[in-house]
Amino acid sequence: METIRNMRRKLEDYSQVKVEYDEELDLSPQSAEKDESYYHDSRSSEDTQTAPLRPKAKLFVTRRPSNNRGLKFTIVALTAALAVVSTFHAILLLNRPHSQCFPSPPPLNEAVLKGNKQVIDCGASVPEAKAKGCSWDELTKAWLPAECPRYGIDEYRMEGIVNNPRENASSWPYYSDLAGEAEVNFNSLARLDDRDPNINSFTTTRQHLVHCVYGLKRVVWSYSNGYGVYDKISNMHHVNHCINQLYRRAIRKDDHDIDLITTAVNVHFGNCAL
Repeated sequence: METIRNMRRKLEDYSQVKVEYDEELDLSPQSAEKDESYYHDSRSSEDTQTAPLRPKAKLFVTRRPSNNRGLKFTIVALTAALAVVSTFHAILLLNRPHSQCFPSPPPLNEAVLKGNKQVIDCGASVPEAKAKGCSWDELTKAWLPAECPRYGIDEYRMEGIVNNPRENASSWPYYSDLAGEAEVNFNSLARLDDRDPNINSFTTTRQHLVHCVYGLKRVVWSYSNGYGVYDKISNMHHVNHCINQLYRRAIRKDDHDIDLITTAVNVHFGNCAL
């Protein structure tokens, strides 16, 4: 009986050892499924790393920053190009000759009514202007009726004499070209009967600015005192032009170019509303 018990005990011990051994090796079917699942997962991961689609995905991801940089570069380049074009355009505008030339008013054969005021004209040529009793006005660069005010003309001409580099000058300096190679007497040319009044002469930025100063003063004085004034200097286009010229000069920090030859002038035939 004791022997049987010993044998049973040995069998139980053997069974426990086998179970522990089996659990240690983990040879159960569930373990095999786990191993197979893990194996396939590993291969799936490995295949993903070696498959051709994986580098494409990486290439796509790395390309996006490059595209962003390209877009930023394009924007910067376009902005710089626009700035260069704008600067070049501004330089052209600043360097081109300014003009005090205005279209001559249509010739009037006789005094006409403008509203409640009588308008007296000087015709369309030097001989006609002289015949009508008009006289030359350097400030407005026009032949004007005697009835038109000449306010500021003496001060304007004195400024020209003072700022003319030539000794014994009687007016502002005028030239036949922008290079200033040939000086001309513009006031004498303006009185020639057979000279084309549309031919330009050239003068300085300083003359242009002083013309604007005394032209504006004449307009205000004329209206304040009930006088008519040549409408080519009293219209808003010319007033705005002169104010802009004076403002641009006022905000500049230098005036080294104020005596450069920049302004084109020609002869006009004005009128005056009385």
